[in-house]
Amino acid sequence: MLVFRGMKSDLDEFCFGQHGVVLIPIEHLSKDGIGSDFQSELLEKTVLDREWIECFNRAFSLYWERALDLHARAPQFWLPPRVQHVCVHTATEGMNPFTQLFNRSSWSIDACDFHLESTSTEYAVYQFFHAERVGMLRQLLPALVSNLSYFLTLSADQLQDFREGCHRSKRVDAPGFHALAEATDWISKAYHQPLKEPSLQLPGYMVVPYGGLIMPRALENRLGALQDSWARAAQGVLDNYFQFYAKPSPAKGRKICDWLIANRPALLIAGKEHRILWDPEQSESIADLLAQLQNVTEQAEERIIKDLEVVDYHSRRFLQSLREPNGLVIPPHFMTPGGLSYIHPTRKLVVYSIHDERNHLRLVEPSPPFERLMLGARTMHEWGHLSAESLWVRVPAEAQARHEALRAELAELIEALHAGAPPHVRAATSLEIENLKATSKSGSPGRLLVKMMIVRSEDFQANLLIRRYLRSAEMETYIRNNVHSLVTERETTGIYARMLRYAYQYQYLRLSCINDPMSFFLKSSWFAEEYLRSGILSEEQFQQILILVSEICDCNVIDESKFDFSTLSG
Repeated sequence: MLVFRGMKSDLDEFCFGQHGVVLIPIEHLSKDGIGSDFQSELLEKTVLDREWIECFNRAFSLYWERALDLHARAPQFWLPPRVQHVCVHTATEGMNPFTQLFNRSSWSIDACDFHLESTSTEYAVYQFFHAERVGMLRQLLPALVSNLSYFLTLSADQLQDFREGCHRSKRVDAPGFHALAEATDWISKAYHQPLKEPSLQLPGYMVVPYGGLIMPRALENRLGALQDSWARAAQGVLDNYFQFYAKPSPAKGRKICDWLIANRPALLIAGKEHRILWDPEQSESIADLLAQLQNVTEQAEERIIKDLEVVDYHSRRFLQSLREPNGLVIPPHFMTPGGLSYIHPTRKLVVYSIHDERNHLRLVEPSPPFERLMLGARTMHEWGHLSAESLWVRVPAEAQARHEALRAELAELIEALHAGAPPHVRAATSLEIENLKATSKSGSPGRLLVKMMIVRSEDFQANLLIRRYLRSAEMETYIRNNVHSLVTERETTGIYARMLRYAYQYQYLRLSCINDPMSFFLKSSWFAEEYLRSGILSEEQFQQILILVSEICDCNVIDESKFDFSTLSG
């Protein structure tokens, strides 16, 4: 198996280079908390001290122990413990604590929750359950309600310790935790199957959506009041956050337009419905853009200029490295508008949008932590996709036969796994296999599954190329946003389809600076719990699948004749 190790440069920018946030990455966390080597990095390079680290580690160890117990007792409602990237918010002014900084692979915590004067043991432990549920559901109120049964498992002393921590809290949304502290009184009167089963049939009780709490209907108003308090606290934080950045720019967007005229960046700017507002071929024409920038804030104006510098830098650097720039094909229809940046459908330029569903806050707030790194990576990824479409990164003719043979071997392996699986696995996967048989032109479920995986191969091809262009912090940000658990997709995708998706995601890790991809993958994804410990796969079988998927990916090569990578030096 070919393992890439070309991204070994210092990752200080990635972990410590974002204003107001310190990143503790997955590979430096375990069930005992932060590894000793990274503890030294935190002490040397951040405001976090030894007492903070010790409090964090004590709480994390208890979280791990309790999450194991909760999953063993109530697997329908509680997932096993795992590790995610921990984004520690060390500054509160001008920060949005609710932003999920990595796509489905990070927890956001407040540094003050692990300072001894503003926490308690039980309060600190709960922060990991809270961060996990918010990160998974990406909604505050459902996350709150889903976790309420946790308090049924605590002793009276532990509940009192939790309440004390809530009232010491210095979080910007502390009023929500104050309300939760008071609510533990009536929550303790509720039930839950199987965490606290009622001994008799209970008339007048209701099952609360999310989490399965069973409580008297008389307490329904209490639950509503808790949710209202939580929502008010969160809304207050957001109101203060947007008020912090509400001051309109005196220049009313003129700074951006002046920068565009002076620099003529190699990009397009779009507004609502992807309408082009600025074009380098008509660089003096700024009326449409200026009209859309009348309410831009001062911070957003600076943010947009820095963003445009990033898109322009990567686009120019890429285009200058091409030996035959005109050889790039017209973007295909599936490269649709959207995201942080995208390729224009006809112009072969990257578009930066100031107003779409995802980026409407570009006119209000500064760039959230890690977003500009992701913007650079996304811009290059779009160029990488276009290069793959131009057949500049591909499976060459001389490797086609091997590529087909490996795909056939992988398909046969999947079908053999199903045929030899234990009865409970065959029963759980029979409907998926039958649907695949009915859909596959060849009648082979394995071949269709592999074909479904190969549809994503252009992503790997693009990533193979862009690692030549990106700084390590940009590459790591991109990879870690695209390797995550698929547990929330259980209801919409089959067991074998997800398995191959995982095996394909794993290939991204080979392009990163992560020293032990397998450890990173297993402790962050719940793959071991879903596939290995359940009997769907053995470790040896998973290794066979990974080797084949890796060899399939390694059939892809960059056509070096199309690029002059010497232009990237310096």
